[in-house]
Formats: sequence, structure tokens, C-alpha cells
Amino acid sequence: MSSQDSADRVRESALQTASSILSLQRRVDEEIRALNKALQQRSEELATANIELQRQTETAHAQARDVEVFRIAFDSSGSGMLLVSPDLRISRVNAAFSEFIGHPMDALYTRSIADFMLPADLEVTRRGVLLLLRGDVATLHLEYPHKHASGRPVWGSVTSAVVRDTDGTPLYLIVQIQDISGRIQAEAEKRQLEAQLLQAQKMEALGTLSRAASPTTSTTSSPRSSATPSSCRSGSWATYRPARPRRRSRTRPRVAPSWSARSSPLADAANGG
Repeated sequence: MSSQDSADRVRESALQTASSILSLQRRVDEEIRALNKALQQRSEELATANIELQRQTETAHAQARDVEVFRIAFDSSGSGMLLVSPDLRISRVNAAFSEFIGHPMDALYTRSIADFMLPADLEVTRRGVLLLLRGDVATLHLEYPHKHASGRPVWGSVTSAVVRDTDGTPLYLIVQIQDISGRIQAEAEKRQLEAQLLQAQKMEALGTLSRAASPTTSTTSSPRSSATPSSCRSGSWATYRPARPRRRSRTRPRVAPSWSARSSPLADAANGG
């Protein structure tokens, strides 16, 4: 074998080796680019996930704050507050409602608000709740008496609204009750006083009409009238009974009865007596 052939084989082997190295380098570069692309995509996904996690965390914190604010407002409200299921079962109450209805809070859970209502008011309430659940109205406002633990009625102004799930399903009713017993009592007393005043005015009007319809005359004193009271002789007014009307013949027309001049001191004074 000549030296030329050996050199050719060496060159050919070197070219093959170089070609293999270049091919391997290209594959390595492609894999690196693919890995970098995958790494970048993954980094973007992680960044998006981190943003979403941060948003969810903030939302959870906000919801927790809202729940805490609602709990404080619910429990410390001066008005009666209830959470009621769509079938009117009580799931939560505050101290104000317990005081309003006269029952301890523990005894109110799982009871129905129907237990404290009159049948007629319950029927109206059921129709109103149906409108709420169907979404026909946003809020419901009613006023009616409640049955207190002592047996006496206590009037409440009731406002209700529906809390729904994300898909619109009604979860429960939130109910606020304000004690208006004092206002109802004041309105009843006002109506009674107005009725009494109206009756007094009617009686006064009837008395005025009666006095106006009575036949009377007024005069001053006359020294010749011995039947005149002393008060009349002193110049004050006096009232006299009317004389009986004269008997009329059947042929003469009937006329309204008039005062008899003979019975009046004014006639004596006019005659120069």
C-alpha cells in the first residue's frame, strides 16, 4: 500500500468523523433550543399560575374579611337578623331577634319563622317568598305582629332578600326585623284621639243645631212685667217659652206658628206699658 492511499484513507476517515461531529452538534443545538423553549413556556406557565394563585389568595382574604364584617354586622345589629332556608327554617339568629321574640337563641335554631306568625300573615309571607325565589322581586317588605314568648303580640317591620349560589340557586334568605310596636301603639292612640275629637265635634254640632232650632227670643228688663226674672230687670238677656198657636178654623189656610206678642215683654214695652 502506497503512502498516497494511506493519506487518502486518513482524509476520508477525518471527513467522516467531522461530519459525524457536525451532525451531533446540530442535534445537540436543536435539543438545547427545544429545552430552552420548553423552559420558557414553563416559566410563563409558572408566572401565570403564580399570578392566579396570588389573585385567588387575595380573593380568599377579601371573602374572609367580608364574612367577618358580615358576622360582626349580623351579630351586633340592633335589629333582629335571621338566616332562613327557602322552606323558612331558621339557621342563624342574632341577639336582637332573640330579645324581640322572647326566646333564647339556642331554642330558635332549626325552628321555622312560621312558628311565630299568625296564619293570615304566614300565607302572605309564603307568597312573597315565592316571588323572591323566582326572582320576580329583589326584596320583600312586610309588617305584621309576631307571637312573643309571653303570648303578647310584638309588631315587626320585616325586610327579606335572597342569597344565591354562583349558578343562581337560592341558598338562603337574609331577614331583618325592626321592632315597630311603639309606632303601632302610637298610631292606634292617635286614631283613638282623632275618633274622640271627631265625636266631640259631632256632638257640639248637634248641640248647636238643637239650640238654633229651639224657638227663643231675647229682651231687656221691663218694670211692669212681674214675671220677668231679676236678671232680666237688670238688663241681661232672657229666654221665654213660645205661646201656643191660636186654633184655626178649617176653612182658613194653615200658617206656621209664630210668637205670641202677649207673652213677650217686648210687646209691653212697645205698647207704652
